[in-house]
Amino acid sequence: MNKLISILVGALLALALIVGLIGIFKEETPSLGMSGFNDLGYSGVTNDSVSISASALATSSNTVLSANSARLYARIEPYDQTIFVHLTSDTSSLAVTEGIQLDPGEVYEIGPNNLYIGAVVAIASGSTSTVLRVEK
Repeated sequence: MNKLISILVGALLALALIVGLIGIFKEETPSLGMSGFNDLGYSGVTNDSVSISASALATSSNTVLSANSARLYARIEPYDQTIFVHLTSDTSSLAVTEGIQLDPGEVYEIGPNNLYIGAVVAIASGSTSTVLRVEK
């Protein structure tokens, strides 16, 4: 009887080890934004991504957020490369050494303590960049 219990315990430990190793090596798929944001009860939330260019020419392709007098919250996150965010609608002054520098994984949030309702533009440090954005 003790031998049977030892075999069962050993089998359970081996199974737990295998399951643990599978969890460690599981490949994660990168998420573009907060896909479940509206599922949490936040209605009227814009959640998507936009491509911006490395061009400093006056162009609407560098607009991350349009001016919005009803804005309550916004979140800006570069997905694939460093970007420089400018709290302005003036794309003619964009430069890859000026503005708020955000590296991939870093986030800039606009909220009650720093509520900015104007346009937000950005310039990519490379060719083009994907920027994740959430706005309420």
